Amino acid sequence: MKLKTFMFFIFLLIQFASASAQESESKENDPTFLFGASFIFKGKNYSYHLTTDDVKDSPSWNPSDGEPPLSLSSAISIAQRNLERFVENSNLLINKSIQIFEIDTKKWIYTIDFSCQRLKCPDDYIGGFMILVKMDGTIVEPTLEK
Repeated sequence: MKLKTFMFFIFLLIQFASASAQESESKENDPTFLFGASFIFKGKNYSYHLTTDDVKDSPSWNPSDGEPPLSLSSAISIAQRNLERFVENSNLLINKSIQIFEIDTKKWIYTIDFSCQRLKCPDDYIGGFMILVKMDGTIVEPTLEK
């Protein structure tokens, strides 16, 4: 009985090692993936999938060295201007949150979320819209899922 238990334990270890190797291998198959996000706005699915190529030309930044290359107020302004490209009546949406993420070594992005705060917002504006701004002042284009 002890031998069967021991063999079963060895079998489980081999299976775990195999699964771990497959997981590591799948991550290695997409070594450029850095950041992903998705959201629904007006019944449409939008997503972001950032890779190393998306941020390789943006300025590097170390928070201990001072202010970021792109100021917070500039990032918000850029996001608001670009929101108009994606959202009809974008004036109904206001900035609700701002986050900054390091997505690669010394490569940062702002995520700026807009949501409707007015009493007469259409029901399909619930959930809001997200804009990603890189430190070079460009945005990451969201992908509209089909």
